[in-house]
Amino acid sequence: MDEALNGSSWANLQAVLHDKSIPFTLTHGDFHAANFLWSYQGEGELVAVDWTELGVWSPLTELGQMMISDVKPELRRSCEKDLVRGYYDRLVELNPSIKKTFSFEQCWDNYEVHLLEVLLSAVSL
Repeated sequence: MDEALNGSSWANLQAVLHDKSIPFTLTHGDFHAANFLWSYQGEGELVAVDWTELGVWSPLTELGQMMISDVKPELRRSCEKDLVRGYYDRLVELNPSIKKTFSFEQCWDNYEVHLLEVLLSAVSL
């Protein structure tokens, strides 16, 4: 909790954004079930809508948002390590060089911090 609160300053935000070990990506910014629609065209697909919060950030924030918004705590606790592992493995598959600067342990720590940030932002509204 303290780490998440300390990360809320402008200086710490700039440090995080300039940390080359964290793979940043284009993110939705409001990643929860209400912002998805099922398209029945072809074989059907899940489509993300409401891109008003679009930005460059850690994609683990998106996973944290989904887990806080849409998954009961008991279920989240039982599967989140596997979900983060799957995310990390796919990230490395798409870009193997990420493994040199971003370990699974760093990925997990990043997820935990973002999970707390999402939770804190939800209760502060």
